[in-house]
Amino acid sequence: MPVKNLSTAGKPTSPNTVPTERPAQSSITKITERTKTLLIGSSIVKGIQPPGLSTKVELVKISGAKIRDVAQRLNEIDTRHYNDVIIHVGGNDVSDGKQPDASYREILNVTQKLQEQRCKVHLCTVCPRRDADVSEFNSRVRQVSRETGADLIDCYQALVYGNGDTVIPYFTRDGIHLTEQGSRTLVATVNSRVHIIRDRDERNSNSWACTI
Repeated sequence: MPVKNLSTAGKPTSPNTVPTERPAQSSITKITERTKTLLIGSSIVKGIQPPGLSTKVELVKISGAKIRDVAQRLNEIDTRHYNDVIIHVGGNDVSDGKQPDASYREILNVTQKLQEQRCKVHLCTVCPRRDADVSEFNSRVRQVSRETGADLIDCYQALVYGNGDTVIPYFTRDGIHLTEQGSRTLVATVNSRVHIIRDRDERNSNSWACTI
C-alpha cells in the first residue's frame, strides 16, 4: 500500500487558495490620502501668505464671509483629502447683529457635517474687533467644541493682554483686520494646535522671505 506524503496531505490545492483581499488594500489607500489641512476663513486670514505655510496646507480666504458663506464653500469642496479643517469665521455675523443662538446652530451644523466626512475640525474663537463685542459668540464656539469634541483654538486670547485689552499693534487702523505682526501671532496660535507652518526642509530663500 503506498505511503501518503504527510507534508501535503489535507492541504488545499492552489485553485482553492484564498486570494488576498483587495478591498482591504483599497481602504488603506483611502486613509493615507487624507494628508492635507484646510484653513478657511473670512478676511481676518487675508494677511496669511501661502509661501509660509506647509505644502500640505490649503488656504481659502473669503472676504466679508459669514458662517453661511463658509458653509457653502465647504459644500463645494471635496473634503475627502483633508484630515484637518481649521475654521475662523463669525466676526462679520456678530457685527451684523446675528443672534448668538443662530450662530451657534450654524457652527454646530458645519462642524457635524465635517465630522461625518471624517475630518478633524478645529474651531477658532474669533479675534477681537472694534465694531462689535465677540465674547458671546466665542462662548458659543466653545460650547460647540465641548459638545462635538472639535478642537478649540483660542485666537482671541492670543490677541489681547491679560486684562482683556486689545493688543493695538496687532490690528490695522480699522480695528478689525490684522497687521503683519497680528497675522504672525494668529498663525503661531493656530500652529500650536495644528502644524501649518512650512518646515525648514520645505523652505527656500524666496519662500522664507515671504513667510507669514
